[in-house]
Amino acid sequence: MPHLMVRLFGAPAIEIDGTPVVMSNAKALALLAWLAVTGKPQTRGALAFLLWPDNIHARTHLRGALLALRRALGDGADRWLDDAGDTLAFTPDDSVSVDVVAFRAHVSRIRAHAHPAGTLCPACRQAAAEAVSLYRSDFLADFSLRDAGDFETWLATEREALRMDLASLLTALAECAAAEARWDAAIDYSRRWVALDPLDEAAHRTLMAL
Repeated sequence: MPHLMVRLFGAPAIEIDGTPVVMSNAKALALLAWLAVTGKPQTRGALAFLLWPDNIHARTHLRGALLALRRALGDGADRWLDDAGDTLAFTPDDSVSVDVVAFRAHVSRIRAHAHPAGTLCPACRQAAAEAVSLYRSDFLADFSLRDAGDFETWLATEREALRMDLASLLTALAECAAAEARWDAAIDYSRRWVALDPLDEAAHRTLMAL
């Protein structure tokens, strides 16, 4: 069974069994990212309007993008994509890894587990560290569809939400490391926090204190 890896943090990258998949169709990549991150079936009409607003040939373009996506996914396309009828859906199974989805799963698990301020239990600390390691750079860094305003709005919203989640994780990890006098680790997390948002005064104060 082939394994599909979809990396959406930083420059988007897709691999099947470790082999990079070349996808030159930007709209096909945007289609995959939207379906994978939202995790919900979408109607063809909604997707056509999202990616080709005000274009009378939007549905034709969508069919072309879907064909390009299917070609890129190869033999696994029938398992990972459900395009029957008027809806499209990304249908991941155990053979699929999506970094943004995994990152958010870690965040959700941590939030569901109450902790005293400035602490994380060992399991949540491990989950936070794994989530941070997934975040290579901003969501779909340097990727844009200038002719698709609603997609661009969604992209900006997702980027900011993921950055805020990362800042929260870095803060918690820095606090945990400092509480255990693991100063090098605490400083590393704080430096990454500062790099994420150079205007965040709390991040600078924490780094200076450490």
